Amino acid sequence: MLGGLGASDPRHVGPYRILARLGAGGMGEVYLGADTRPGPPGGEPGLAAVKVVRADLGGDPALRDRFRKEITTARTVEGRFTARLLSADMEAAEPWMATEYVAGPTLDRAVRETGPLPVGTVLDLGLALARALRGIHRAQVRHRDLKPANVLLGADGPRVIDFGIARDFGASTMTATGAMVGSPGYMSPEHVLGGSHVVAASDVFCLAAVLCFAATGEAPFGSGPVAAVLYRISQADADLAAVPGPVRDLIADCLSADPFARPDAVALEARFKAAVREAGGADDATVVWPPAVRSLVDAHRRELARVVAQAGPVSGRAPTMPGASPVHSAETVTGPPAPPVTPPPGRPAGPSRRTLVTVIAAAAAVGVLGAFALRAVQDPGEPDRPEAGGGGASPTASASAAEAMDKPSGLGENGVDGTRHYPADPSARPEGWRQWNTKLPGRPRYCALNPEILVCRTVDGGLVAVGAADGEQRWKAPSTAPGEKAAETPMNGTWLPGGAKEPLIHGDTVVSYAGGKVRGRSVSDGRLRWERALSVGEVANRTPLLTGGGAVFVTAHDQSGVIVHAFDTETGEPLWHRTLSTRTGTGPAGSHYMALAYADGRVVASTDNGVAGFDARTGATTHAAVDGECENIRAVGERVLCSTGTRTVALDTKKYAPAGTPAFDPLNDWPGAEYQGAHTLAWVDGTTPYRLEQVGTPGSVVLQKKGEARTRTVGGRPLPAGARASAAVIVGGTAVVADNRYLYTLPVAGGDGERYEIQHAPGNGRGRPDAEFGMEEWEPRLISLGGVLFLAFHDGTVRSFELPTA
Repeated sequence: MLGGLGASDPRHVGPYRILARLGAGGMGEVYLGADTRPGPPGGEPGLAAVKVVRADLGGDPALRDRFRKEITTARTVEGRFTARLLSADMEAAEPWMATEYVAGPTLDRAVRETGPLPVGTVLDLGLALARALRGIHRAQVRHRDLKPANVLLGADGPRVIDFGIARDFGASTMTATGAMVGSPGYMSPEHVLGGSHVVAASDVFCLAAVLCFAATGEAPFGSGPVAAVLYRISQADADLAAVPGPVRDLIADCLSADPFARPDAVALEARFKAAVREAGGADDATVVWPPAVRSLVDAHRRELARVVAQAGPVSGRAPTMPGASPVHSAETVTGPPAPPVTPPPGRPAGPSRRTLVTVIAAAAAVGVLGAFALRAVQDPGEPDRPEAGGGGASPTASASAAEAMDKPSGLGENGVDGTRHYPADPSARPEGWRQWNTKLPGRPRYCALNPEILVCRTVDGGLVAVGAADGEQRWKAPSTAPGEKAAETPMNGTWLPGGAKEPLIHGDTVVSYAGGKVRGRSVSDGRLRWERALSVGEVANRTPLLTGGGAVFVTAHDQSGVIVHAFDTETGEPLWHRTLSTRTGTGPAGSHYMALAYADGRVVASTDNGVAGFDARTGATTHAAVDGECENIRAVGERVLCSTGTRTVALDTKKYAPAGTPAFDPLNDWPGAEYQGAHTLAWVDGTTPYRLEQVGTPGSVVLQKKGEARTRTVGGRPLPAGARASAAVIVGGTAVVADNRYLYTLPVAGGDGERYEIQHAPGNGRGRPDAEFGMEEWEPRLISLGGVLFLAFHDGTVRSFELPTA
């Protein structure tokens, strides 16, 4: 259990006095240490498992840098079923880290010495481990080597260990790009394909294998030559005959060959909680070990007491670092999640484009070892989840409108504020989310999302909403023009019955336009709260709606020109309307006169007189003269960017005064790019610009860093011939695009592109032959929230799953 110290072993590491040797790995040694720093009078010594990197490896700058980033992230983690991080020093001659020491056997040893665990104990163990895994995945961390030897059985329950830096400390894991990770017998099919294929669902597969071992004493894929075991794993050929029925029923689909068919950790936790409750146990994840296992735990505790007594007095206990928390089970972490991005207020404007120019902050880059978790995991409940988006207060807004200014906007297919970037903060996910698959009662053309619902406009002009967390249908609203048919036109794009527009979500209201009226419906049940006809003009086919500051802005055309209308999203009360242009017609000549952005309490539009900002509640106007017409407008931070077609003009959002030359102007930086206007630009001062563009038909989606001639292909290969691809987006630090069969990804900061087949997708080239011209098949609608993808396909299939990461 506890080994003696050799002549070459250290006697002190940082503040820890080394008492015994715990083990060794490919990158270093693990010791039992006692903190020598002063602690409470009469308190027991603070004990830790101290991992020390070998001296010959400590001089590797890359290794130190990876450890440094990892420790910084680990300080913010908490949880009940993982060993706490206590202290670390990545600047020492031999870098080290200390985690809470758990006195007890591994699950592997306990089962091999005492036999399979009783069914009730396996259910309790499954609940505890599922809860630990839920915390890991919530932070977008993957364990990648979950096995019986990495589960310690303490007196107060199990602990998952060896994640975060275990890839470096553990000898069992290979770290080369594409190399196999994990331990034979407890791998997933994705592990067998190589480390770059491992996803969160892979941990679920491994957890099921661990529970099979706990219940039977045998791994589910048998024994024998490693090659034979790996083949059975690759085919998901698990032998569950000996697994007791109550356990088998809970984990059978966790061992599916299809990672999308497996439950996620949240759903698995709920399953075990219900099973434990039904069996008469406590659903707080308390585990009561059988007598034989308790004897092993007691033996470890006696051995520990003996070693501590022999060591003599040590002063103090090991304090936890500020913000330190349990090190969640992720043996190898591919990279830290992107830092939460606070989106500018408002909603994406404009139709989807083929070219995206976006800026990814250096902090969003995918690291080698990555993060443990970003948020405390409370047991048994979940942390609060913030809603996405939010409006800012207008300098001219009245105090009575303050609440309206803070209403959060949902997300559409153009990302946060039209940038086609989606932050990947897992705390923003829908409460209780699990991966799901559903079929809508209609073919979705446009969709919007918030933490409560995904609502789609179907091609018959109706609306249908499903729960964002579970895919269950919440409500439907019929078309305003039953019997009319959708059509695709070269000049004006898709026309839906009644001139229906894509829905928007603002606060607790779904806002839509169809049949000449703007409507507000309840997010929760679809109840019609209000409907208003426009006092002047009609909405052109390509003209989008926009929300912000508790208002919806509708651009209309009539014989006198272009007018923007504002309505209160909660009551439908008309707030104001203003003329943008006296030009007539709805074709390309007047198509850029519309409400295109929302910033600092104002809706921003191009007018005959330049750029204008209209107060969301009052319509009070602030003008800025621009040399040339603004064909597209984007609001980024505290600036409004206007593209005139030859240059980009920057204005501040307070007074609309010139704000200097933009640090990045796509028209000049990338001449010849298929640049569709400033609404595709996300510009953040001090970060690196990237161009994400679809080249050819269908061709490839490529990513190019400013200043570099080379491009990298999303997915690592061209799109299939005839494929209809979604607009390319950035989710966290990953470029993502989808067609009707595959999902394509590429880490922005570096690494290989991957292609994943999407289960239940309709397939490329399999459109509806009986549909109207141009409506046989179209690209999937792709939206993301909290690192979770939502894909709506032309046949009505909708899938929600976690973004796969290598």
